[in-house]
Amino acid sequence: MHATFSLPTGFCRNFFFHNCSKLSDLANAAHQALKYTLRKLGIHSFRAIINIHTFARNLDWNPHIHCIFTLGGYDKKNKWKNIKYLPYIVLKKSWQKCVLDIITDFSKINNNQVFKNKISLCYQKYKNGFYVNSEKRINNIFKIAKYIGRYLARPAIAKYRITSITNSNVTFWYQKPDSNKKIYLTLSISQFIGRLLAHIHLEDFKMIQRYGLYSRRHKKKKPKRFNLFKYKISWAQRIFKTFKVNPLICPKCHSNLTLLEIYHIKYGIIFPKSGFS
Repeated sequence: MHATFSLPTGFCRNFFFHNCSKLSDLANAAHQALKYTLRKLGIHSFRAIINIHTFARNLDWNPHIHCIFTLGGYDKKNKWKNIKYLPYIVLKKSWQKCVLDIITDFSKINNNQVFKNKISLCYQKYKNGFYVNSEKRINNIFKIAKYIGRYLARPAIAKYRITSITNSNVTFWYQKPDSNKKIYLTLSISQFIGRLLAHIHLEDFKMIQRYGLYSRRHKKKKPKRFNLFKYKISWAQRIFKTFKVNPLICPKCHSNLTLLEIYHIKYGIIFPKSGFS
């Protein structure tokens, strides 16, 4: 399933603009919100790939999270459990709390009373939590690959959206999520470059993070079912596994047999390989 975790305009977005190093914590917040919500449904282990975006369609600063996760997972007894729905109110409120906890910790360290007051206002203003859109279910592996490719390697703006460049201005178009109508926006060169530069991340910043069963640290904890093809078996073992007959034992005298030759009706002798190309 694909979900988008957003922040309200104003205080929250501005905080992460001036404290870009906290964007990694934003990815962890989305994971913690999902984890808390799925625990309510009896899911204790699930898969998630999280990608951090900072740009809106018009290149404004809009930090948000794109997340692809399994609509189900393993329960306490390590049995897979599917779920049919997500409690959106729980997810939105847990997302809100995890985000505001980041700012709360920052305000405590820096003894910033202004931040503390604004955090209280956020809880009062957004009583139903921060916005989360998770209506897109993906049941096809090709669609999953398409989504991953689209959101993991997406630039702030594609070249084809730029319609005009002059010595002083740049014109490009964008579309709102709920409309196919193109909206044209003209910015000065300095404004356009300034918006682009805002979305260049710090060195060694990881835009993509994996959690749960997708995490590298979780490899040793995976159930045995993930090791189905870990050990290769011979052709004789495969025949015995399927037909319960050992092809290397003579059915009459029960003595051991030695493979001398394999003949194919179309290609002739294919074993041993001498003279066969």
